[in-house]
Amino acid sequence: MGGHLEEIVILEDVFLFMPDGSTQRGGIAFSPSGIVALGDKSAVREKAGKNSRVISLPGALVIPGFADAHTHFLAGALQLTRINLRSVKNRDEFTRKVQAWVQENPSLPWVLGQWSDVFLGGEVPGRNWVDEASQGKPLFLARFDMHSAMVNSRALEIAGIGRKTPDPPGGRIVRDPRTGEATGLLLEKAMELVADKIPPLTDSQKAQWLGNAFRYAHRLGLTAVHDVFFHSKWEDLNIYRQVLGEEKTGLRVYLRVSLRDLDRFLSALKEPNPDRFILDGVKGFIDGTLGSTTAWLEEPYAHNPGEKGIPCIDDPEEFREGVRRAASAGVTVSLHAIGDAAIGFAQDIYRECIQRGLGNVPLRIEHFQHPGEKHIAAMNHPRLFASVQPAHLLDDASVAEERLGPRRAALSYPIKSLLDRGCRVIFGSDWDVADLNPLIGLEAAVTRVDRAGRFPGGWHPEQRISVSQGIECYTSTPSLAIRIPRRAGKLMEGMEADLTILDRDITSIPPDQIVSAKALMTIVGGHIVFDGR
Repeated sequence: MGGHLEEIVILEDVFLFMPDGSTQRGGIAFSPSGIVALGDKSAVREKAGKNSRVISLPGALVIPGFADAHTHFLAGALQLTRINLRSVKNRDEFTRKVQAWVQENPSLPWVLGQWSDVFLGGEVPGRNWVDEASQGKPLFLARFDMHSAMVNSRALEIAGIGRKTPDPPGGRIVRDPRTGEATGLLLEKAMELVADKIPPLTDSQKAQWLGNAFRYAHRLGLTAVHDVFFHSKWEDLNIYRQVLGEEKTGLRVYLRVSLRDLDRFLSALKEPNPDRFILDGVKGFIDGTLGSTTAWLEEPYAHNPGEKGIPCIDDPEEFREGVRRAASAGVTVSLHAIGDAAIGFAQDIYRECIQRGLGNVPLRIEHFQHPGEKHIAAMNHPRLFASVQPAHLLDDASVAEERLGPRRAALSYPIKSLLDRGCRVIFGSDWDVADLNPLIGLEAAVTRVDRAGRFPGGWHPEQRISVSQGIECYTSTPSLAIRIPRRAGKLMEGMEADLTILDRDITSIPPDQIVSAKALMTIVGGHIVFDGR
């Protein structure tokens, strides 16, 4: 410490979220070394000492720091600068917004952004919606789940996609059944045909936007993110090193890269990195998403009996061997699995790793959205984590009922069933696919009220959880789901001082008002990185 005493800060007149899930009024003292004391205000002051800095925050709630267990952070940083069509309600509005964005951004060579069909009443956009509005510029709009994209005719031309272009392995070019021409909708790996033609950003642009995104996370109360670095280039790791190295305090980033890059990952572990930048694991894709009809199901889709989804694995045995090698090397493994067939495939691989004693690191199933009963029961092992993004159910409720039918939809997002069995569940946002604000996901898990209001009493309300359970899924459990577990996630003396302070006690307000709360202060490693007083 260079001879300098660490400053101790005391937060008083607050509610404390205790390890048993209860709240108690009092105070908490912390420093860069960790939590010094908590509980009765006078006892905290006595232990912290008279030189401590005291901040009174009447009525605020102190919880362990929010940790978002599933983000695409660099993509989210870039998305903050692009067109957002996720809330459009009809074709005319879609077209108008594209036209307006092109006029407002004349210097940008491509039209890039996101769209959603949730409010489009079943209509699926195509290039005929945007060809004129994009005014000759190539256009690439990813669906909000990032498993399909819509492009215009200019982009198809640049990519050389025509009537005779074959579907790439693991992808599909959607075509007009009458003419055979591409409609502009690209599924899964077919997106890469166009995405690879988009001019790369400069490193300075990426660094600027990534830094802005870290500060945005602080304002939302986030102290850590698990970043799925999948669609970015390996060289972009240096952007993270640069930005996180410039500021010594702030958001902790736990990075997981493509399973294909396992060897590069193992080599990178030997390189020096900023303290806030942790190379944590690898991720593999098994299937797509329900909304894109690419989630891999054991039984056909209810709305399309000829379709079971698209497995995204070229060589199953090579894929399995990659997972086995990662687990043996002590590398956290995350497998994207949304449909029940994909979840079962992931569990089979993980079961083999556990039975053979390959390492002791966490084995995560990302999303775990539409399992069967057997898959829920199979998650009860301390190495297995269901990484769930509750905010997705806000849009998925109606889609799941239509595409799975009521029997299978009843098991979608089975958060309470998992917790009741003692399974480990961690929450994330999937930003930039969904909103980064953790309170949105928390409220979704507690109320299960969908965005369209089709299920005002909650979509399968038997799967609702308590606020305290939701907080634990966003705080304490994520600290265990990483390669090197941390002494964080609970308000206890000696634990790391990663704290989120909310402006009200969300455990005592109506659940449908959780999102009205705001982060008042964010503390990482005992340093206040956001102060919104």
